[in-house]
Amino acid sequence: MVATTSVVVVMVGASVFGVTGNSEPMLFLTSRQQRDILVGDGGDAADWRTIVLPSRNAEVTAVAPDPFQRTRFYVGTQGEGVYVYDGPTQKYVVRAVESAPVGGTQ
Repeated sequence: MVATTSVVVVMVGASVFGVTGNSEPMLFLTSRQQRDILVGDGGDAADWRTIVLPSRNAEVTAVAPDPFQRTRFYVGTQGEGVYVYDGPTQKYVVRAVESAPVGGTQ
């Protein structure tokens, strides 16, 4: 039996939002099963940032950066209203998950 470790980002029920305007293009990835919104700012693809939502159950329907305040984001949700994130985004840390052997043991 060989044990392996792999890095997987699972985004079931994910949504993608893109924004262009006066600043650099931004990409937002959301998932109903996570509290984090991943933020890509058009720079290095490996440098994802996160916005942490107060509720794990919030279904994000829209994301918009504030055009005047770089560290403020407006997050529209299904049934929970608009959440205002005010503060710097955090560096996204990939979580390692153990993978189970496929097909049983030998």
